Parts: sequence; C-alpha cells; structure tokens
Amino acid sequence: MRTPVYAGLLFLGFAASAAYAAKISITGNVSQTVSGSDNFFLNNHPAGPTYDSITALALHFLARTPVTEYHLDTNISYFTYFGQGASDTNTKTGAPMGANFNVNHRSDPLTRWNFGTSWQRVDVAGTQLAETGQATVSGFSDTYTARAGVSHDLNARDTVSLQSSASTVSFSAPGQTPYSDVNTTAAWVHRFGPLIRWNNSLYFDYFADQDVGKTKRLFWRATSGLEVRLTPRLSTHGSVGWIFANSYATASGAVGPVSLGLFPTGAGNSPVWDLGLSYDLTKTTSAAVSVSQAVTPTILGDLQKSTAVQGGITHRVNSRSSVSFTSQYSRLIGAQNAGTSDLFTAGLSYSYSLTKELRAAASYTFITRHDSTGTARSNTVLLSLSRQFTALP
Repeated sequence: MRTPVYAGLLFLGFAASAAYAAKISITGNVSQTVSGSDNFFLNNHPAGPTYDSITALALHFLARTPVTEYHLDTNISYFTYFGQGASDTNTKTGAPMGANFNVNHRSDPLTRWNFGTSWQRVDVAGTQLAETGQATVSGFSDTYTARAGVSHDLNARDTVSLQSSASTVSFSAPGQTPYSDVNTTAAWVHRFGPLIRWNNSLYFDYFADQDVGKTKRLFWRATSGLEVRLTPRLSTHGSVGWIFANSYATASGAVGPVSLGLFPTGAGNSPVWDLGLSYDLTKTTSAAVSVSQAVTPTILGDLQKSTAVQGGITHRVNSRSSVSFTSQYSRLIGAQNAGTSDLFTAGLSYSYSLTKELRAAASYTFITRHDSTGTARSNTVLLSLSRQFTALP
C-alpha cells in the first residue's frame, strides 16, 4: 500500500518543480503549551496529577502561478508528561510530526483539480482519548495517504465533485493491527439562491485489516442536507442520511461473520443526521448549537456511533481579546465491543493578542465519562503562547 503513496510523493515532487518560477511565500507558527490535570487520561482510578508540555513548530510553503497553487504544510512537536499521573500512560515523551503536499489546478474557469500526498505521525493514546474518552493503547501511528479529486461547475447553481484517497496505517506498539483504507466521495451541490445550498453526497470506504483473518469491511454513507441563512444574523444547517456496513474474513479457513464492534453480527445499518443553528447575538457575540448522530471510524479502524448535543458562545471583548464557552454531551456506542459510554465536556477559554504576531491563551476544561466500568472525571488547566511569523512574504 505504501508503493502508490511513495509514487505519489515522487510525482508531486516533480510537479512542484513547475512552481520554480512561481511567487513563493513561507509562513509559520511556533508555540509552547503547558497544562495540568488531576486525571489527564480519564482513568477511573488515576495515579495522581499529570503535567504536560508541548513545543510545536509549523511551516507553510505556498507557490502560486496564474492557474496552479502548490501547498506544502509541515509540522513537528515534542511532548512530555510528568507528575504522578504520567504512570497512567506508556508513552511519556514523543515527537508527532507530518507533512502534507497538495496541488490545486484550475484547468478552465469551470473545472478544478487537486492532487496530494501526506504523512502524519500521531500519539495513539492522545488521539484515542479525544475520540472515545478513554486511552487503552500506546505508541505512535504512521499514516501515509495519496489523494486526487476534481470539481466542475455545471452552471451558476450546480457543482459536482469526485474525491478519492488511499492510505495505509501502521503502529509502533505491539498488539495493534496495521490496516489499509481506500475511499471515494461523490458530491453534488445545488444553490437555490445566495441564501440556500442543497448538499448531496455518496461516500464509499473499503477497509482492509492485516489481522489473522484478513478482515475486509465495506462502508457506505449517503446524505442530503440544506444550509440556509434565515436572516443576516441567523443561519441553520441540517442533513439526513443512512450508513450501511458489512465485514468478512478472507484468510484461508476463516468462517462466520466478523464483528464490527458496533454491529456484532458483521453487518448493519443506521440513520445518520445533524441539525445546527448559529446566531449572532450582537456584533461581538455569537452562539451556536447542534445535535447529531454519526458513525465514524476511530484511529484503530473500528466503527463508533456517536449521538451528540453541543453548544457554545463566543464573545469578542475588544480587538485584542475574546472569551468562549463550549459544552458537549455524547453517547458513544464503542468500537471493539466496548459497550456504551456517556461523555460530557465543558470548557472556558480566553485568548489575548499581545502583539500582531504574538498570542496568549488560557483555558479550563471539565470532562466526565460514565460507562460499565464506573465514572471518571478530570479538571484541566492549559496555558499557551504562540507566535506567527513570515519567513518569505
């Protein structure tokens, strides 16, 4: 699976040479974040408080010609956990990093093409914690992806598009199964006017696990929805759809259905939907609320169903500072037959621009998770300082 990814990297490398005479700019961001939590990994019985330090650097390269843009985004960070609670994870230090190269080309006024490839290394425990509210694994994952797509304006109101990608995922820690994934999305957008958009999409995903049974999974999702600006201050969006999934083992001698976690019999279907409202209360204050039900894969490749209610309010204090409050409740029907868990998150954050390039932020987050094993709670305080810079205008 990595062969086409490396081939894509080579091809895009040659394509980038065409941008040699283009206008080039280089920008970046460097940041330092520190946090402290009484239960960072949301364990039922935490070992004690955990402190986290993250130093990060991101660089963005852009080369532009009249019809083509070449983007290269790179990132690297270093994290370390310390304190009594650091014993709750096996990965106490690490350096997540990645690179994403993308070419956007307009072949004519109505048609746009994109080609890209990327590599990303992430902390599996941190990613799983954000997705499911619990961290049961450790180590890092490496994801290699190649993608291509095209969109075409049929007329002033209708746009059709097709986007495909292929990726392979491997893990550094033992006991985690590598897998490959290929997916395609076909979409059609119709504009009834400047205030109403009708979005339709059909998504297909082929998943191949490198487990003993050589498990394969087919996943379909069809959705249709509207985006409507009801007034200059009030807008809404909503969609409805259905997903279908089935799995099977291809290894010699494998028999019987393969559990999908969410669908123990190896096949199933479910409605998916979302509905949201956003409202500008004043020129400086906005609020948003949404409800949704979705079925998505986790970093380990398993399917997870989530039903969520979330909301938030943001207030711009002045030209330099803003404050926001967010809250979300989710019911998760877990991957790997993990059962049902309830996850509640509430957070308050404040940001302040010290200068045009330098920004500071502080936040407090409360999280609680309840499942068949009991209840876990955490309180986390985070402080960050980031600076944007332009290396080449």
